[in-house]
Amino acid sequence: MRILRRDDYRKMPWKNGKGVTEEVASFPEGAALDEFGWRLSIAHVAEDGPFSVFPGIDRTITLLSGNGMTLDLPDESVKLQISGEPFSFSGDLVISSRNHGGATVDFNVMTRCGVFAHCVSRRPAGLTTAASLTFLVVLHGGLAVEGREVSQWDVIRLEKGEAVMVEGEGEVLKIEITPAERSSV
Repeated sequence: MRILRRDDYRKMPWKNGKGVTEEVASFPEGAALDEFGWRLSIAHVAEDGPFSVFPGIDRTITLLSGNGMTLDLPDESVKLQISGEPFSFSGDLVISSRNHGGATVDFNVMTRCGVFAHCVSRRPAGLTTAASLTFLVVLHGGLAVEGREVSQWDVIRLEKGEAVMVEGEGEVLKIEITPAERSSV
């Protein structure tokens, strides 16, 4: 088990140059945007505008702060709220976003299609046993793991088979990353 502290995240401009991202973790570590197998990041969305297009990437975003955001996809619009569920979509899509009354911050999970897959869910603090590479994003402060305080948006990394008790009142975002299933066609 490792705690990834928000103060240590690498800050970088968005692929489209319209904002800033805090890179939490990637594989391989430090991989360029066109080379990662998976990537976790926090995006600061200051204004309405287009999302970066990531061909061949599956994406999931979860709103962390702000009054809400609407994603305009080719065939629908989806509203994201802080207490809402994570939203998954293809990085191939041309998407734009509209903030509801000011800047927003969201958590992004991206995996390269055919190489890795991911699952993202909200859950209360408690015991987690990792069935695969697992990350727990602290959504609210006031939590502790193995007697160490974890702050809002710190991330706990668990390797397959590891277990950890997150203590306190609050929620975490659970991210599971697995190798993609390959068909035997």
